[in-house]
Amino acid sequence: MSAWDPWLLLAAFLAVLSGEAVLLYASTALGNVGAKLGRFLLAAALAALLSGACVALPGWAGRSLGLGGWAAVAAGGLFVSWAAASWLFAWAFSTSLPRGMLVSAYQLLLRALACLLVGLTAGALLRSFLAA
Repeated sequence: MSAWDPWLLLAAFLAVLSGEAVLLYASTALGNVGAKLGRFLLAAALAALLSGACVALPGWAGRSLGLGGWAAVAAGGLFVSWAAASWLFAWAFSTSLPRGMLVSAYQLLLRALACLLVGLTAGALLRSFLAA
């Protein structure tokens, strides 16, 4: 099974889409933005594609970057995922750009919190399994 297997890519996209839908639902609730189901699913799918692209592009860029280069790529990826999602949410939810920026910032913070929680849980479980 290669990394470019279509079923594997579809499963990865659906996993990211389900996570982005939950985060988008929470961030629209925090941002006090009403969303219809069709536009909500469209925004969640586009946010999943955007976050997947921001994660995958540094890997495609090459491995010749130093630590400062990777830090710049990570900061640029965070900014692009926030700014592009701001425009996307303002368009998809028919709201103002500052409100779209707020929803995008909430989603970015919730995504970072979820990744931190999953990472800490996995580390604690791994430590407990290796200690036994």
